[in-house]
Amino acid sequence: MRDPNKLEVYVRSVDLAAEVLILCEALPVRFRKQLIDQVVRAALSIPGNIGEGNGKDTHREYLQYLRTATGSANELAAYLDVLRKAFPAVVKIPALREELTTCKKMLAGLAKTVRSRIETEPD
Repeated sequence: MRDPNKLEVYVRSVDLAAEVLILCEALPVRFRKQLIDQVVRAALSIPGNIGEGNGKDTHREYLQYLRTATGSANELAAYLDVLRKAFPAVVKIPALREELTTCKKMLAGLAKTVRSRIETEPD
């Protein structure tokens, strides 16, 4: 069994999700039911899918989970953009967006590696 904690993208996405949770706790309560719930779900989905996919039996299955994690990262990017516009005084948001961009690049690299291994995998 592979340990996702050995993947830098997993560790960084866990840290990012924790920072997003902290950010959301600091935002006004009236936003929690709409946007905040979606933000938290997207943030948690990134390391969740990386970790779950990492434990799958085939690279093909793993790649599907990485694609889902990438989709969640894209969704989170949009939500952070909205939050940055709605709460310009929250200085933490641009830094989170920057870290998310780094995680997305790392996810793309990992997906590329996994994709290349599918070709050598028996059907």
